[in-house]
Amino acid sequence: MNSRGAKEVTGTKYGGHQVAVIGFGYVGTVLSVFLAERGVRVLGVDSDPRVIDSVSSGKPHFKEPTVTDLLTRFVASHMLSVSNSFEGVDEAKVIIVTVGTPIGGNYSADLTALKDCIASVAGYLRRGQLLILKSTIPPGTTRNVVALMLKERGFEPGKDILLSFCPERLAEGNALNEIRRVPVVVSGINGESLRQAERFWKGVGLKTISVSTLEAAEMVKLADNVWIDVNVAFANELARICEAIGVDAMGVIRAANSLPKGEGKVNILTPGIGVGGSCLTKDPWFLVDFARSKNVAMKIPALARRVNDEVPSVIVETVTSAIGRKEHKKTGKVAVLGYAFKGRTSDTRNTPVKHIVLSLKSSGFAVTVFDPWVSSQTIENECGVEMSDSLEECIEDANAVVLLANHPEFEQDILISNPRLPKDAIIYDGWHSLDPTIVCRMGHDYYSPGHFVRKVKS
Repeated sequence: MNSRGAKEVTGTKYGGHQVAVIGFGYVGTVLSVFLAERGVRVLGVDSDPRVIDSVSSGKPHFKEPTVTDLLTRFVASHMLSVSNSFEGVDEAKVIIVTVGTPIGGNYSADLTALKDCIASVAGYLRRGQLLILKSTIPPGTTRNVVALMLKERGFEPGKDILLSFCPERLAEGNALNEIRRVPVVVSGINGESLRQAERFWKGVGLKTISVSTLEAAEMVKLADNVWIDVNVAFANELARICEAIGVDAMGVIRAANSLPKGEGKVNILTPGIGVGGSCLTKDPWFLVDFARSKNVAMKIPALARRVNDEVPSVIVETVTSAIGRKEHKKTGKVAVLGYAFKGRTSDTRNTPVKHIVLSLKSSGFAVTVFDPWVSSQTIENECGVEMSDSLEECIEDANAVVLLANHPEFEQDILISNPRLPKDAIIYDGWHSLDPTIVCRMGHDYYSPGHFVRKVKS
C-alpha cells in the first residue's frame, strides 16, 4: 500500500518522494491525482471503508472531469494507494491534511475531524517531516490548536516537525485545471517551515504566494469565499431589481464590468440559483463567528448568506407564477434538470435544488428530476422523488423545464431540439446556459435570474 524504498530526488523536485494525504474526500483525491500526475508517489489515508474500496478499485467516489481516468491509471501503476491505516505515513517527507471541517453549533467551525486526525497521525510522525494543513479553519487554529497538540506529543513545531498552512482554493467541475494554474498561498509557523512548503509546491510545478503568518493564510481562504458569496448575493439582488423594471440584468452586468477599478475591472458575478457546495455555504459563517470572538460584528457576510439562501424560494415563486399565467392553473408537471449544486460535478452538498424540488412538490406540482452525474438513490433519499431514467422521460409533457445544473448533457442543442420537449413549455434557465432568442423562437417563454419574461410573438 505504500512505497518503501523510494529513492530521494535531489534539488527542488519531489518526483521520488512519498507524500501522505490524510482525508480522501474531494480535495484530497483531486490533490493526490495531481501529485501522482507530477511524479509523486502518494499514500492516501481515510477512515471511510467505502472510500477505500472505491479508490482501491481505481474509481473515485465522486464525479469530476478527467479525475476518473487518471485515478484508474495511477492506482494501477501504484503511484497512488489508499489505506485506512496510518502505517507508511512515517515514510512520507510531506504530510498533507485535507479532512473536512463542517459547520457546528452557533455557526462555528467543527474541528473534531481535524483534532482526531492530528491525534492519530502524531503517533506516526518522525522528526524532519513537513506537515501541511489545507482544511478550511478559522484564523489561529494552526497555531493554537494543531501546534499545541504537536507540542503535547513531544514535537516542537518548526523544529522537529515543520508546520505550514496552505489553503485549498479549488473550483469543483474544473478542479484539476484549477489546481494546475491557481497559485498556492503558503505560510509557516517559522521561516524554515515556510521555505520548505514553498520548495515542495514549486517542486511540483506550482506558483506560490507567501504570506507573513499562519493566520494570514487562514484568513485568505475565508476572504476568498466571503468575497464570492457577497458578490453572488449582490448579483442576485441586482437581478431582482432588473426583473422588476424590465431590464436585462446580464446586459447591465456586462456593461458594468467594463469599468477599470483597482488592479482589474468591476467584476459582478452571474446571478443564479443560489449557493451550494461545502465551502461557500459555511466559510462566511466561520468568519462571522471568528470576528464575534474578537468583538467585531461582520454584518455583510451574514446578510449575503441570508440573501443567497432565499434565492431558491424566489425561483419557485417565479416558476409557479409563470405556469399560472400561461396555463391558468397552479399545478402541473415541472421537469428539473440537474440536482448537483453546479455543473460537471456529482456534489450535492447543500445544493439549492433540494429546496426547489421540495417546495415545488409541496405546492402540488408533479416534479421529475434528471441528473446523469448524481445517483438516483441520493435524489430519492433527499427529496422522495425517483429520478427519471433519461432526459426524454423527465421533460415529456412538462409544463415547465427548470435547468438547475449546467451539465454538458443539458447543452442548448441537446435540450431545445429534443422532440420530447413540449412546444409550449416554459423554460427556466438557472445558469444562463441557453440563448433566449433561440429558445423563444422555438416557441417557449424564457426565464432566468435577471432576465425579464421573453414572450413569443403570435
